[in-house]
Amino acid sequence: MKPADGHSRWEEDLAAYAIGALDPRDTVAFAAHLAECDRCRGELHRLAPAVELLPASVEQVDPPPALRGRIMAAIAAEPHAARSVDAASPPPHRRRTDRQPPPPPRRSWRERIRGWHVPALPAAATAAALAAAFAIGFAVRGGGDGGSQPQRTTVPVASLAPGADVRAQLVSSGGSWQLDVGRMPALPPGRVYQAWVMRRGRDVEPSTVFVLARNGSGTVAIPQSLGAGDQVLVTREPRGGSDRPTSAPLLQASV
Repeated sequence: MKPADGHSRWEEDLAAYAIGALDPRDTVAFAAHLAECDRCRGELHRLAPAVELLPASVEQVDPPPALRGRIMAAIAAEPHAARSVDAASPPPHRRRTDRQPPPPPRRSWRERIRGWHVPALPAAATAAALAAAFAIGFAVRGGGDGGSQPQRTTVPVASLAPGADVRAQLVSSGGSWQLDVGRMPALPPGRVYQAWVMRRGRDVEPSTVFVLARNGSGTVAIPQSLGAGDQVLVTREPRGGSDRPTSAPLLQASV
């Protein structure tokens, strides 16, 4: 994580935390910050719908053979077209200068995910790129004979929190697991939620440390792979998380 620069250090890591891209040490530090920062919790809650869509990509299907052939032909013709354009164009006039351009400014995560810059390409390369983009769109959307959606599994979650009307489910889509929760009890000061994975005949494994929006809702990624008989638990833990549970489970799900 970068040196402290006011609140901006946390804002720059917010998107990375939301998609699970921070290393474990930074994840723990960010979770501790979330326990005290309403601003970051609100932003994380705003990002949750977009993050939730990431593992829900559909299974790809092969495009028609004729389309594949046209794409490969366009790609094969691109180097020849590029050489022809270079030969016909006069060399650009270059003015000598001792000044060096300043280095590009460091972009935050928020700026990186706003869009992609596509450089100018020769005509043939542009055609190949458009054809490839069409093929990718065809594969993702499922054209021709129709595509199949990834298998989605929903596992009920038992609420063990006394007096709480918790709504929760454990969801698997495309090989990834996530815990969708709502109406969780408010956390006491200095406490966070932590997920755990329990497998048959093995010690409990620590998983994601997290906090939720003010209304007790959120989506929590479970990075471990889960199989039949495995359990996911949620407990309250001291800020920063624990190596082993220090309190009774509030949620429990059996795969």
